[in-house]
Amino acid sequence: MSLFKMRDVWSHRVATSEEFDRGCVVIGALDSTADANSNGSSSNNSPSTANRIVTGSLHGIVRVFAPNPSSAYQPADLLLEHSLAHHGPILQLAIGRFSSAAAPQELAVLQPRTLTVFRVVVEYGASSEKEEEEENNGNSNSSSSTSHLRGRTVQTCTLQRQYMHVLGAKEDGGAASTEDGEVGTGHHFTACNMVFGSFGTSSSSPSSSSSATASASKIGMHNICVQSMDCRLAFFSGAIASFTRQLPNSLVPGPLCYIQQSDIFVTCTSDMKIQAFKFQTLAAAKNKLHKQKQHSKKHGDRITSSSSSSSKRDSTTIRWEWEVNIGEFALQIIPAQTRASAAADAVVIGEHSLFFLHNTTGEILKQRRLEYKSTAVCAYPSGTSTAPDNLLIASTTGHVMVYDNALKLLWASNVPTNVSATVIHLAVSEWFAMPGLISLMDDDGHLAVVCLGTRPRPVELRDDETPLDWARIDEEHRRHMATIRQSGSTAMDYGNPNSGNNSGGQNDGSGSGGVVV
Repeated sequence: MSLFKMRDVWSHRVATSEEFDRGCVVIGALDSTADANSNGSSSNNSPSTANRIVTGSLHGIVRVFAPNPSSAYQPADLLLEHSLAHHGPILQLAIGRFSSAAAPQELAVLQPRTLTVFRVVVEYGASSEKEEEEENNGNSNSSSSTSHLRGRTVQTCTLQRQYMHVLGAKEDGGAASTEDGEVGTGHHFTACNMVFGSFGTSSSSPSSSSSATASASKIGMHNICVQSMDCRLAFFSGAIASFTRQLPNSLVPGPLCYIQQSDIFVTCTSDMKIQAFKFQTLAAAKNKLHKQKQHSKKHGDRITSSSSSSSKRDSTTIRWEWEVNIGEFALQIIPAQTRASAAADAVVIGEHSLFFLHNTTGEILKQRRLEYKSTAVCAYPSGTSTAPDNLLIASTTGHVMVYDNALKLLWASNVPTNVSATVIHLAVSEWFAMPGLISLMDDDGHLAVVCLGTRPRPVELRDDETPLDWARIDEEHRRHMATIRQSGSTAMDYGNPNSGNNSGGQNDGSGSGGVVV
C-alpha cells in the first residue's frame, strides 16, 4: 500500500485534442427539471442534489459529468456535451444563482466577448417499484449504482440559456444583454476572468448605490464581475449590465478574487502590488472618460489620444482600501479562513512564495518560501466552521502538498500516473457519500476523483501447496545462533582489561608484567 501516492476513485480522459486552463472546471449541484422551470413547483421529477463536474475547454465545448462509484468510466457518466465554439474559447466557468435567489443554481460561461448564463435541465427516468419502496422506507443501504441520483437514471440533459451579455456592446456600461445570441458591436471589451458573489452585502458595508444590484444582493442573488484585458471591471446583476469601472494604474490584468465577508475585490497589478477595492468605492466612482465622450458628442468636439489618457488618469479617483508590494507576480488569489473565528483573508500564490494577507489592512500575516512553482491551489475546512482552513497546492513536480494555517507541511502525495504534472484544478468535495475526496484535472484533459493513498491493495494469500524447506530453515537458524554466540564472546573479551596483560606476562617470562605502549 502506498501512502504517498493518490489513488483513483474515478477517472476519465475528457478529450485528446483539446486544451484546458485554470478556471475551466467547476463542481456543484446543477440539476434542474422542466417542471420546476415551468411552474416553480416540485414534483416526483425533482432535481438531484448530487455534485456534478462541469468542464469547458479552450475549443469551446462544455461537458457535464456525473461520476459513478466504480473507478471505471462509463459512457453514462457523461450527461451533456455542448459546443459553444462559435463564441470562441471558454475562459472560465462558475456555478451560482445568477437569475434570482429562488432560482436553481445555474452555469455562467465566460468567453472573450460574451457572458452567458445557462440552466442545466435534466429529465429522469422512472424508478423501479423496488427502488421506490426502498426510497420511501428510508433504506440508505441500497446497492444501486444510481443511488446518488435517488434511484433514477438521467434520460436527457440539456442547456437552457437564460440570458447572454455581449461584452462591450454598450458605450455607457460597456456591456449589453441579448436574447438572440448575436454578438453586437461597440466599445472594445475582451474578457480575461471573472468572479461572482452578493456584492455590497457585507456586515461592515452599507447598501449599494446601484438599486438593481442592492435589491438582488439582499435576497441572495449572485452578481458577476468580469475583468477585461485592459483592467476594466464590468458588473452584472442578472440580465442587467450595471456599470463598468477602470482600475487605476493597471496595464495588464492579474488574478481577481472577491472576499464576501469584507466585500472587497483583490487583484495584482503589473508592478507586483496586491490591491484591494471596496465594492462601494467602485460603485460610487464615476466614469470620467465616458462623461467626456458624451460631452464631445454633444458639442461636436474630437477626443484626442492625449485627452483620453488624461481622462484615464483622472479615473484614479478610485482609491484602493489597502496595497502591499509582494515583490513578485501573483499567480492565483483565493479567499480562505486563515485565522480561527475570523473572516476570510486573501491567500496569494506568487511565483516563489505563499502569502496570507489580512482582509482589512493588507498586512502580511504569514509568508513561506516555496521550492517549486505552483499550478493550482484550493482551500478546504479543516474541522468546525470556526477552525481555520487547510490548503492544497499542486506543483510542477507532480506533487500535491497539504498545508495548515501555520504554513506547516502536513502531507505530500504524488498525483496519479495518468495525470501530468501540470494540474490546473484542485477541489475538495463530497462524492458517493464520502466527504473529503479530491477532484483534479490537468491541462491535457485528464479528470480524476482521488483519495490520499489510503485504499489498501488486495491481500496476497500464500500458496499452501508449496512445501516448506525445513532443512534450509534449520541451517539458517544455526547460522544466526553462531553469529549471536560469537558476538557475545567478543563483547566479554573486550570488557576484561586484564586478559591481555596476563597473557603478555606469561609469554615474557621476565615477570615484569609491563605493558608496551
